[in-house]
This record gives sequence, structure tokens and C-alpha cells, in this order.
Amino acid sequence: MRLYGAPEASTDETPVQIEIKQRVNRVTQKRRIELPYAVALNWLDHRIEPDCAPAQQGFVNEVSTLVQNLDLRPVVTTGYLREAFIGRDADLGLRVTIDHKVHGRDRDFRFDSGAENRFIIPPKLAVVEVKANQRVPYWITDLLARTDMSVVRISKYC
Repeated sequence: MRLYGAPEASTDETPVQIEIKQRVNRVTQKRRIELPYAVALNWLDHRIEPDCAPAQQGFVNEVSTLVQNLDLRPVVTTGYLREAFIGRDADLGLRVTIDHKVHGRDRDFRFDSGAENRFIIPPKLAVVEVKANQRVPYWITDLLARTDMSVVRISKYC
């Protein structure tokens, strides 16, 4: 479940995304459905499927099957402040995100609980992701090399 916006301001009606994110070879694919927070919680926590449009029923069935067969339960919540940039002109398809203050907790999962988080990485560091539809432009790889950045695999969910 993903929330865009301030967690402390969320209500039962706040839109959230239920997502399946998967990697196929080197391509990451994300599929999602938007629901009110209370409906999403009833689905994932209490296994009450949402009413949805026929075009979304296949996705709902897939999520329900995964949740039920694997007995999925919340184990962590994570958050961060994100700056997002998109390419234009010659760099269409380029996306760069910078995630600051990456934090999380392993209890009190309601977005509006006010529970204390802990930093997953030191707060002075950030996670920079560079994504491209085809090839990362040379100027980006050159810039990253000149700033002595290195590739580090990190999961914001661990």
C-alpha cells in the first residue's frame, strides 16, 4: 500500500495505491489500483475485496490470491521525502529521484498513528535513483562518476 502525501493528514477517505511491483529481467513493472484508505485496509487486513470496475477485477483477484495464499500481513512501514525530476527534449523517459530522510517502523502501521520512526539510512544521506526507458544519458553517468557516487543496492523496505 502506498500513500502520497502527509501520513498524519490521512483519513479513511484518503486515496492510497495498492501495488504489485515486480522485476522482469532488467525491467521493473508496477501495476496498481487506487482506493480509499479504509477500503484498502479492509481488503488487506480483513480480506474484504473492494468493489471495482470490471477492468480492474483481474488485478483485484491477483492481489487477493497473493494475500490469501501467502497469508500476507504488514511487517514494516517506510517513508521518505522525495524530489523527482523528469527529462525533456532529448532526455524523454529519464527520471531521477532523490529520497531524503528515509525512515520506517515495524509496528503501529496506520499512516496516521503518529508512532515514532527510525532512520533506515543516516539522515544526512539520500537515495538517488536514475531510471531511463532506454539508455541513461552520458551526461548523467559522467556527472555521477565525477561526484564519486557509487552503485549501492538498497531496499527501503528492510
